[in-house]
Amino acid sequence: MFLFVSVILLGFQVLKDYKLTNDIIMILFECFIFSALVILSRGITNNFFQWIIWFFEFWYSLVISIVVVRTKAYSGSILYYTLLFLLIFTTVTTIIGNQQYPYASRKLASGIVEDGAFLLSKNIGGYGFIYGLVLMVPCILRRSKDITNLFHKILCYAIVGLFLFCVFIAQYMLAILLIIAGIVFHLFSCIKRKSNKLMFATILMIIFLLFILFSEVIAQGLLNLSKKLSEYDSISDRIYSLYELFSGNGFSESSDANSRMDLYVRSIKTMFSYPLIGTFLFNNETLLGGHSDILDSIAGTGILGIIMILAIYRKWKGMIVKRSIVNRFYVVAVVFVILALTNTIFSSFQISFIMFLMPILSMRDTRTNEDCRN
Repeated sequence: MFLFVSVILLGFQVLKDYKLTNDIIMILFECFIFSALVILSRGITNNFFQWIIWFFEFWYSLVISIVVVRTKAYSGSILYYTLLFLLIFTTVTTIIGNQQYPYASRKLASGIVEDGAFLLSKNIGGYGFIYGLVLMVPCILRRSKDITNLFHKILCYAIVGLFLFCVFIAQYMLAILLIIAGIVFHLFSCIKRKSNKLMFATILMIIFLLFILFSEVIAQGLLNLSKKLSEYDSISDRIYSLYELFSGNGFSESSDANSRMDLYVRSIKTMFSYPLIGTFLFNNETLLGGHSDILDSIAGTGILGIIMILAIYRKWKGMIVKRSIVNRFYVVAVVFVILALTNTIFSSFQISFIMFLMPILSMRDTRTNEDCRN
């Protein structure tokens, strides 16, 4: 419903601005060509148009972000607060839903669960929603930097805590790690002086070395934690995989981490085997791992695809302009890239919506901010 309404609103706005219309047509054309190459590289022919629709939903948020900036309809608006309220509401129902129906969010991630419609009717968030929360955390933390009111700052941190608890209850181990990474990146971005940044980086390096030096102690702690969290099977299994890594035994054959690594390696090998044009002419999905949209896209489209995605990024960045806006995306973008390297994202409208739109909408003052160009 949101997509339908926003398409109409976008149409009215675009028709009023001839240059904006041309810019959007060009970037949509580039997105379409890139998407078509990616789809063909995965050997998808029967459901080609269904995949085109999914890709359109993904890139649509990017286009909307351009319109929002060019029309100065961003930040502090009622749209941001409405969307944030909906996210919080769905977070609460997702927490309750996973308590009542164990593994509900994990089941929705598979896309083949028989009672999927029932779980969705309970407003339980699945794959796209959970990883959308991951991207929302650095977005809210970035907004909290602009807030001077102590109560509002505490409220921002409380929302972050709620999102983190929801991700834990949903048993998405990678999502938990990405949220932690997002918080660390945010703290690093808050440091202004280079000397302090160097100190922060040094502390992280020392922590990393301590992890290596005390790997046996950490391994034992992870093993104990895995046993304590046995009621959360998915989290427990992934913590046990980390235990295997720190204990020096490597990942077991059946571990999720081991199977993921095999899929990543397959895509990387394909990248080096078909570096120029990728695999889209071969129409063979078995050449790709299927668990990393970045690795699969590069392996599937080769240098041609890399050039196209860089062209799309350059055009988008040039259209949203000005550092005060672009800076909003840095931490969210880093987490987004890590997510795209380790998982699939193109079939999730929620992930792209939060990635491209929420950092802009979270800017505080629409009336006085002139940091965009007509």
